[in-house]
Amino acid sequence: MLHLKNILNNSISILFRILIVAVSFFILISKFISYNEYFKRNLVMGNAVLMLLGIVFFSFLYFWFGRFGFQLSGVKCAVVLIVLFVVQVIISLGSMYGTGWDAGTLTEDAYNLAIGNSFEPGYYSHYTNNMLSLVLYSVFFSFATHIGLSSYVQAYGLCVVFNCIIYYCVGLLLADSIYKLTGDKKMRALGFCICYVFVCISPWNFVLYTDSLGIIFPVLVLWIYLSINVDSVKKTVIKWIVLLLVSIVGFHIKAESLIMFIAIVIAHSIHVFVENKGVEIIKKLIPIMLILVLAVPAFKLGDYSVIKIYENQTGVEHDREKSFSMFHWLMIGMNVDSDGTFNGEDDTFSHYISDREERVSQNKKVVKQRLKKMGLGGFSELMIHKLILNYNDGSFGNGLDGEGFITDKFSQDTPANSWIRFFYRPDHKGFSVYLSLMQLLWLGMLFFSLFVKNEWKYQLIMLSIIGLSEFVMLFEAQPRYLIVFAPIYIITGILGMNNFFDLAKKLLMHS
Repeated sequence: MLHLKNILNNSISILFRILIVAVSFFILISKFISYNEYFKRNLVMGNAVLMLLGIVFFSFLYFWFGRFGFQLSGVKCAVVLIVLFVVQVIISLGSMYGTGWDAGTLTEDAYNLAIGNSFEPGYYSHYTNNMLSLVLYSVFFSFATHIGLSSYVQAYGLCVVFNCIIYYCVGLLLADSIYKLTGDKKMRALGFCICYVFVCISPWNFVLYTDSLGIIFPVLVLWIYLSINVDSVKKTVIKWIVLLLVSIVGFHIKAESLIMFIAIVIAHSIHVFVENKGVEIIKKLIPIMLILVLAVPAFKLGDYSVIKIYENQTGVEHDREKSFSMFHWLMIGMNVDSDGTFNGEDDTFSHYISDREERVSQNKKVVKQRLKKMGLGGFSELMIHKLILNYNDGSFGNGLDGEGFITDKFSQDTPANSWIRFFYRPDHKGFSVYLSLMQLLWLGMLFFSLFVKNEWKYQLIMLSIIGLSEFVMLFEAQPRYLIVFAPIYIITGILGMNNFFDLAKKLLMHS
């Protein structure tokens, strides 16, 4: 039994470190591997140099924050936070533009819905995960028109401000989560600053899509779990119910959000099993068992509620027969020719099957055929390509189409906004500098993630990243799918960096 407990206690940590080593290794040799050309970025330096610079940069920040403290509080802290938010809004409004692909479809449909124009509802019958986002953004657009922002660009700008609020709250939740995990105010401040640059003022901030609405949920679920202290069975049950409800809402905006909840349930259960004996294990697992029993009806109720909200808001009846199942995305994920990313052939294949059961059956059939054809060697090669495709981009796929990523420039360049657009717009020369800076931060975070302590509260974070990686490796691959976990990667990097320098100090003291 003791041996089993040791295995359970260490398995997550070992798997996580294997994942990060594999990710880092394949990123560093990615230029020697032939994978989907569309996802390759134009960086000013190679990944090896950028990783080294990322390590140096994070080390400099660690010692800088450690020496000067940055112990802002009270009025001074409030002023700094307000100024940073205003700067975030200025950057976002100054560089915003309209995009194509699904984000453009959802944005335009939300605006048309808000002002009473017609839109094509068939898209949402196929892609039901976009229903709730459509309704939410239509509410934002409607609010904008009611306060006099009548043009599309003005209303879009107000929605961007809402996005800014969401992203800024992500930074605050992240910082407080770091403090709850470490008790170190300097690490809290450092985490917020990294999040501000890497997430809060990211160009994704002004893309109105599920990523922007969904980015808050993984870190919010983590923060709730760390924040609500429980000293009774009643409070414990309430805590898990809150976590479940928030996770259900997050799932209906961005499916990956649910991974954090699953990771917390698993890691917490392992911790209870390892740290307790006999009846105590059963007693402490009862609330989780109750939540798992409630999970299935809760998710069914969530599906029903989202569809009803969508139907009431749009006046359109949802056609369940058209909705794509998880096997559609698994089929795409197993497409060797496209390296498991979106492709028109697979999408068309599913679209032209009108019966849901038949579509699921055909999707499963194609998956089996592809797995049989590729064999173990082909499957391993596909996984390597998908790993690189997903992880080798600190911007999470922003502006991959280059100038074509922008379908509506909204306004011309002016002296007031040119300095922002030079770095933030993919049709400007400085965009490669921005991409390289994000890659530097990203690779630095990945390196320091290796040194996260093997403690159970850290293990749930590690497990969530393992779960996300499995998700994007099996289903459709997109670097953009990692963005909702960007705050979690920052937390992991900060925790690892803190432990790395603590270990370094102890070694120096003993030498």
